[in-house]
Amino acid sequence: MMQFINNTGAVIKEQINLGDIDNLDIDDLLKNNTNNKKMENNKRPTWHIPLNIIKELKAIGFDKGSVISYSVGTGITAIRKELYPWEQVFEWFREEGLYGFILFDNTYPNSERETFSFEIRKINRELIYSSENNSTDEYNSYEEAREALVKALIQTYKNEQL
Repeated sequence: MMQFINNTGAVIKEQINLGDIDNLDIDDLLKNNTNNKKMENNKRPTWHIPLNIIKELKAIGFDKGSVISYSVGTGITAIRKELYPWEQVFEWFREEGLYGFILFDNTYPNSERETFSFEIRKINRELIYSSENNSTDEYNSYEEAREALVKALIQTYKNEQL
């Protein structure tokens, strides 16, 4: 049995079929949780950072305590993985002096689709990066822009540490 517990201690979800425990992956577990209202097209919930990005964040010194974690205890010593909401990562970058902004592009009011971009600025408002200035950086959803912003913040942080 597995329990997901939020930051107030309430159980979010109980009992998920683990399947092949050797290949346990939190993204695989969460995408099958059809009770979660914040899921998109039966994929992983959109409220947490994907694990591949968490690894990149840890590599640059991201050390915030996880708001949410899970553990498995039935027949397994202990497996614990941390999940981070997007806002917690943006907060960490702000503490490091980098501010990310996601922008909705309504330049073309008759457009049939949404377009998003993002900016990275320093505390003094100095523009570090703008996806609008790169014609290949156009995002069709807020979620795409948010993920690209975090990746750009990671790269910007790495460049500033050199």
